Amino acid sequence: MVSYSTVEYNFEDMLVWNSILLASLVAVCSTAEPSHGDTSNTNATMLCSLPSTRRTIEPSLDITCGSNEERSFDSSVHVARVDLERVQVLLIVTLFIMIVVIAKLVWHHRWMHPVASNIPESCMLIIVGAHIGGILIGSFYLDPCNRDQDPPLRFTPEIFFLYLLPPIVLESGYFLDIRAFFENFTTIIVFAVIGTLWNTVAIGMTLFGLYEANLLLTEPSLQNSIFNIPVALLFGTICSAVDPVAVLAVFDDIHVNKLLHILVFGESLLNDAVTIVLFNVLRAFSNRPFDTSLSDDQRIIPFTDVVIGVVQFFVVVLASFVIGVLMGMIAAFITRFSEHVHVLEPIIVFTMGYLSYILADMFEFSGIVSLIFCAITMKHYVEANVSRKSSTTIKYSMKVVSNVSEMIIFLFLGLSLYESDQQNWDWGLSLFSLLFALLYRPIGVIALTLIVNIFRFKKIGFKSVFVMSYSGLRGAVAFSLALARLHGEPSLEHPTTCMIQSEAQLRKTMLTATTFLVLFTVFVQGITIKPLVKLIKVKKDREQKPTMNEVIHGTTIDHVMSGLEDIIGHLGQNRLREKLQEIDSKYLRKFFERYPESRDEQILHIWRRLQYQESQRAVEQCLEFKYHRDAEGKFGSHISLHSANAMQVCSQVTY
Repeated sequence: MVSYSTVEYNFEDMLVWNSILLASLVAVCSTAEPSHGDTSNTNATMLCSLPSTRRTIEPSLDITCGSNEERSFDSSVHVARVDLERVQVLLIVTLFIMIVVIAKLVWHHRWMHPVASNIPESCMLIIVGAHIGGILIGSFYLDPCNRDQDPPLRFTPEIFFLYLLPPIVLESGYFLDIRAFFENFTTIIVFAVIGTLWNTVAIGMTLFGLYEANLLLTEPSLQNSIFNIPVALLFGTICSAVDPVAVLAVFDDIHVNKLLHILVFGESLLNDAVTIVLFNVLRAFSNRPFDTSLSDDQRIIPFTDVVIGVVQFFVVVLASFVIGVLMGMIAAFITRFSEHVHVLEPIIVFTMGYLSYILADMFEFSGIVSLIFCAITMKHYVEANVSRKSSTTIKYSMKVVSNVSEMIIFLFLGLSLYESDQQNWDWGLSLFSLLFALLYRPIGVIALTLIVNIFRFKKIGFKSVFVMSYSGLRGAVAFSLALARLHGEPSLEHPTTCMIQSEAQLRKTMLTATTFLVLFTVFVQGITIKPLVKLIKVKKDREQKPTMNEVIHGTTIDHVMSGLEDIIGHLGQNRLREKLQEIDSKYLRKFFERYPESRDEQILHIWRRLQYQESQRAVEQCLEFKYHRDAEGKFGSHISLHSANAMQVCSQVTY
């Protein structure tokens, strides 16, 4: 039996756990049964108490908190038994996904439209993840035997970068608007590379100036911290990481125009690649001052190392691009021979995409850049080889895996909020980093827009500049980089205890400041960006896809513009696109596609595909009309001409 002599509660933390505490102590820390013939250990007495910050318990307990193997060993036969420890991680993740699915269904119901139309879905997911994380952490530490153990789920950079981020990047790159992306590729590169460098240097050097003025890191535990220029630039890199997951979640709700969407989303994708490369370069520089065997002159970073770092940046980006395109071409070549085994086609796409990411990461290149261009290459060639059913499977499988990854990311973010051993609050670093992150991004966007507009035919307007400046949301990428800095080991040759403690506290402070920046941008900027877009009346994208007539006229205009550029001797984007398409049709498609099409066959294929899409759209409108008519039963003469046409087309369409 379990007897309690004194139980004192601290009502400042978890009052809701009073009843769960008793059940947990009885169920998990139960009395150990003695084996036959052994009376020496009949009652193994152990005092189990929770940390004072959660409860103050002084029970007299007869319990055994042995290892997992000791508690799981039982020679008796049972009709049924519970083995929670073996499946607890999978059970937690699965239940969380189901809870998030139910929350999404409720969130998108028409009853929740007043709330869901103003608050992004990402905010709701973070709140759900934080609540579930609090329940998991609270229930875990209610077991007195777990007071010195880590929770079963912890967010680590390896989990994020190797397992959760690749599906999101693959789905984003595969369904990217390729034409809009490459038409604005130069502008996207300018914002992603030069803009990221500007934010990194501006934020890092400003924070370093405040540190030299004794206005930063004022906590007593941070007095001996080394916050020099490499460390400041490293933290500036973390603060500059714009998260494509958060940006995409907000922009999908807003439905902004295609140009603004591709600029912001493309910049956020390549921004992560640039940020990770900068992080790896600056991390090597920031570790140099912690080598106490070096003199002060030797700790200064040589100019040759800086040049090597710059060269490494361009080599990494170029090599990642080559790996991604090569893996995409290999996938296209393999699918040439999958005509009789269509079930393997989705596996080829997922495997080669992930392989491009892993190979780039293995050589310490950018896995994001590699996966983006691998997905673009596969979309261009593989779609012509796979069957229609395989194409549908690839589409929805990518979206499902990407959504599941986003859900798990928010779960881990919610769990990390309760890990006090990784947090250390400093008002100066948290507030100043937030202030400068919000200040320097608009300055960089405005300056770069003035430069790129000189060379652009279609100028970027003031409203688009405002949205681009305001949509710099931080998310899991910035948090993972800060976490990687926390768990990384500097090259300490002769460390002192004071130096190790100060460095550990500084890294925890960086992680806390990054968490504060992530939560502020996602909640404050994410919630207010939609009303601001409506207020300044930003041009939105049409929800319907272009009709066959629009596609044909657009293609005709492209050919006319290409001919005009050829006549005047100007190599513009239309003529360049025509040249690339000609090389692609003559050489590449013959090698990577099973049935390379001629010009006439391409026109017929486009015509058939557009006819199929329009017929499918008409059928969907017809079914939607029937649903509303059966649900309300009061349309009568209020049937619109568009719905009537849909009904007429629906009756004539056959598959």
